[in-house]
Amino acid sequence: MAGQGSTLFHKLTQLKYPVIFKYNPSSFDWLFDNEESLSFLHWLCSTVQSTNLLTDFELKKFENLKKEGVTILEHKRLAEACDDHSVTITSAELETEIEELQKTKENLLLLRQVNISQLNIYNSQLKGISRTLADFENLNVSEEIKDEILLSKLKCKDAMASEALMSLNELSSNVLGFLSEDKLLCQHSFKQYLAFEEECTTHLTNYANKQFEQKMGQMGQNSGLEMCAFLQIGQQSHIRELLGLDEKARSIQNWELNCLQLQLPLAEEDRTVNETDISAVTAALDLSYQILALLADGKFPLNYLIDRDQHQNSLELKNVLYLKELASLKNCVISSILKATQLRCSSIIVGDCSLKLLRQEFFIAKQKEFLSLLVQQWAREQLVILAVRFEGRQIETLLSSLKHVSHYLLESNHQIVERLDSLKQFVDVERSLQNRNTIPRHDEVSCSLKTILGLNFKQECRQHPSDYTELNNMAVILKNKFEVAKSDLDQLSSSVINEQKDLEQLVFKLEVLLFGFPITSNTQQFVNFKFLEERLHTLDAVRGDVQIQLKPLNSKFKTKQVVVTSDNLSALEHRLWTQFYTNISSMIRKTETLNTKI
Repeated sequence: MAGQGSTLFHKLTQLKYPVIFKYNPSSFDWLFDNEESLSFLHWLCSTVQSTNLLTDFELKKFENLKKEGVTILEHKRLAEACDDHSVTITSAELETEIEELQKTKENLLLLRQVNISQLNIYNSQLKGISRTLADFENLNVSEEIKDEILLSKLKCKDAMASEALMSLNELSSNVLGFLSEDKLLCQHSFKQYLAFEEECTTHLTNYANKQFEQKMGQMGQNSGLEMCAFLQIGQQSHIRELLGLDEKARSIQNWELNCLQLQLPLAEEDRTVNETDISAVTAALDLSYQILALLADGKFPLNYLIDRDQHQNSLELKNVLYLKELASLKNCVISSILKATQLRCSSIIVGDCSLKLLRQEFFIAKQKEFLSLLVQQWAREQLVILAVRFEGRQIETLLSSLKHVSHYLLESNHQIVERLDSLKQFVDVERSLQNRNTIPRHDEVSCSLKTILGLNFKQECRQHPSDYTELNNMAVILKNKFEVAKSDLDQLSSSVINEQKDLEQLVFKLEVLLFGFPITSNTQQFVNFKFLEERLHTLDAVRGDVQIQLKPLNSKFKTKQVVVTSDNLSALEHRLWTQFYTNISSMIRKTETLNTKI
């Protein structure tokens, strides 16, 4: 016992009582939770007996621990021993009481562990159920959000594809309508040129007739007899025949000029114009191919529409510039024809009839010069017309490529429509699966909840739920069990709280019985810590006196103990036990007298 007590003292010296962080000093639970608490209690009870007086070594340990609060009970026991030296107490009754307290403590600890385990089980089940329900709600919300996003994307793509297809259909219809006509792009300008040529020819004929009439009058006045060798020009066809401008000759000249243009090399300006036109056409073709690729992939941003509009605006600006150049060429042609007619009229009209043969030769030479000027001007005009025709051919090839592109776009439109139909069928199937009562495989949340409920209620159901009704019923059963477990948990917690309160009251009474006043309050805090320190100082002084008095009394007590029989000792111990430990009033009275003496 003494050895165990000394080891316990060594351990207690490491604790800072009453400021203990590991154990709560407001109650005696820290003694019962310790493994060596029983041996310490045995040793403590044996030290208060008169036969087991404290040694110097143990007193030194008590002196070292006087500030730790462990020696309070020991001082009380020493004071009681000083009052009645002839009375001793056996440890049998103390051991029985300690064993009963140990049993009650073990029962309470077992009950506490069982309650804590049940509480942990219920808390884990509650957390699992709440987690599964939260996951189920989150997955439902995420699925709804994904469905809305997919529907919005499909609507946007459908609108963009329909808009692009409408624009392409309009463009293809315009191109096909233009291709169905038997015209070239340069035919309208060629007709304008022919009308302009007709107008110039009429003006030339009228001017020549007026000049002829005036000169004929002057020549008649001068000679009177000679006749003019020149005939009056009456119709436009006459001057065309004279100048060689009939339809047959014109077609022959056009054919010759075309052959000549094919043989001659291109000028630098024409080459640059052709290169710019070819680059513009290739850029337009690349843009159309990109649009087709994006439509085939299901993507069609609005930037390409903006680029197409910008390209169309640039082509319109170029068309305006070309029209301005044609108007300037038209003015140049008019001025050159007027100059040529003035030269021709001034050279073919002669005033002297006697020189008609010479004048006829001169007129023929001037006519040849005029024809050469007309041929040069015509050649220039034909070159312009050839350039326009070449541009028309390029545009014709572009239109043919656009025709193929429109055909490809129509095929891609059919493919997109088929894909949209398949997507609609898939959406209908998904909606039908959601409306059905059975649980599909792709419903991961319901399947996971089904497996969880099947594992928890396998003994009751004996099979996994197959539809949503069974799943709902099992969820209701689980909810009812959760409510029952929650009510049981509340009752158990209330009972544990009541038991804890009873235990605290018991500890409070035990402190009153042991010390005569409560060391701790109901709030588990020290109430008279300063008073205890003052008492410790006074008890330290008293203990020295008691030790001095106990040393001579020890020998006397041992001699008296030999005389007294064991029966008398047991009777005295029983009497002391009944008076000091079992009778509460006597214990309170003795503690009060001890306090007054101290």
